[in-house]
Amino acid sequence: MSNHPLMTIKNPVSKRIFDLMACTGLLLVAAPLMIIVALLIMIEQRCNPIFSQRRTGLGGNEFTIYKFRTMSDSAKGIYSSQTRGDAAPRITALGKILRDTSIDELPQLFNVLKGNMSLVGPRPQMTDYLPYYGSRIPNYHKRLLMKPGITGLMQITPLRYKVDSVENYTKGTHYELYYIRHWSLWLDIWICWKTALVVLNPKIISEQGKYFKRLRTMTIRTETEHQFPPPSFLTSEGIQNKII
Repeated sequence: MSNHPLMTIKNPVSKRIFDLMACTGLLLVAAPLMIIVALLIMIEQRCNPIFSQRRTGLGGNEFTIYKFRTMSDSAKGIYSSQTRGDAAPRITALGKILRDTSIDELPQLFNVLKGNMSLVGPRPQMTDYLPYYGSRIPNYHKRLLMKPGITGLMQITPLRYKVDSVENYTKGTHYELYYIRHWSLWLDIWICWKTALVVLNPKIISEQGKYFKRLRTMTIRTETEHQFPPPSFLTSEGIQNKII
């Protein structure tokens, strides 16, 4: 994957400009909501509303990711990895709302401004996931060729809610490697648009929905990323036509 689009000079610049412009706009719009959420968390839990956690990003470099606190026993701000099932009993009433609406991820906009993350990219992985899944999933480490994103191709599929097994991480890795190989600015815009729709109506990514059936037509295989044929609706021309 040495010839993926972001290996050129102009593409990383255009992606960074898009990140900065979109992120600045989102922060201006979301600032009042973020202040209200922070105050509600402080009232509910009487602690810092933001927690930080170490993640692995571009080139295998670690960085600190920020989120709104959603669990009752994470007062120290940094906690070890937990599966969705393990964490569920500790999620507060407000935390559940924040997670269901993805509002808990708004502080990651500051990660984008700092340059640790991008608006769109592979899912940011916990540091202890890399050796575990890297030894079990072919090409898993190639996700490190790009900055992790707040959203991504995997997050607009049912796998958004099923990152709890090697099988599902393998499927998710397929989507993320496809994204890296076929990145374009139009693809980022399309994913951001679909993410907004998913947040507003999660039912559109159910396995019975027409949307996921179309996305599932991607012919993806485990052995090598070169076997990912780009479907027409995910090409730059196809995405541009849909937006227009």
